[in-house]
Amino acid sequence: LLNQLFTPIVNIIYRYQGDIDKFIGDAFLAVFKYPEMALLSGIMIQDEIISYNENLKENTQNISNFRLGIHYGKVIRGSVGGTVRFDNTLIGDPINTAQRLESMSPAGGILASKEIISKVEELKQFNIPYNIYNLKGKNRDIEASLFYEFYKKNPEIKNILFKKRMQIEQKNIH
Repeated sequence: LLNQLFTPIVNIIYRYQGDIDKFIGDAFLAVFKYPEMALLSGIMIQDEIISYNENLKENTQNISNFRLGIHYGKVIRGSVGGTVRFDNTLIGDPINTAQRLESMSPAGGILASKEIISKVEELKQFNIPYNIYNLKGKNRDIEASLFYEFYKKNPEIKNILFKKRMQIEQKNIH
């Protein structure tokens, strides 16, 4: 079941210029160079899971939901471990923050930090509501939005992010 579900998710992440750092049981950690691509990927993943679940319901199978946490910041990518075994990994506070946001997100939702949403200039035209979250192990609160719920009420966000994706890809070609 997980492999069936991860296949389209991985395809979405790579389609939007992301990379999978690791799979952690029934979870995954992905990293993106562009905030727009991370947010668009999150929307596309949740849309895909809804479609996937509709097919499961038709076959009277149990449905699956993912919670997503999306945050912005600089991380270190490198190898950790000993001389016998090591893994490539991402290290840094943004990774921990994204994981904590994910754990607070509702099933089928995206909890995105204000830091990442504010990096997308085109989203500033929306009055995106933020709540204050007290994250475990953090000495400061963080502002975050239930981004997928907001997107469902404002579906033009997907078109804005697609347009931004095209601009990014054109820039990378030249």
